[in-house]
Amino acid sequence: MGKVYIGHSNDDTDLGYLTELLDEGVWLGLDRFPGGRRPGTPLWEERTELAKRLIDAGHSGRIMLSHDHSVPKARYGAVVQEERLNTILTATIS
Repeated sequence: MGKVYIGHSNDDTDLGYLTELLDEGVWLGLDRFPGGRRPGTPLWEERTELAKRLIDAGHSGRIMLSHDHSVPKARYGAVVQEERLNTILTATIS
């Protein structure tokens, strides 16, 4: 399973399920930041907390952080996106 990558894993906040996948050796892509654009999906704060909990549990070696932010930069500005990504990264490593 060490060659398996499951993207968009932070659409699910079931820590037990995600931990089981990591324990099997898969890579998790926590790549839907900021999130919360569709009803019923976690907001960026929840996704960040999930990433932090997985990292704190010792799974940092199998997690890939990125963002699938498809809103044009002109809508919110590149500065807002960069600040949010910095906030997410800071929260996960502190």
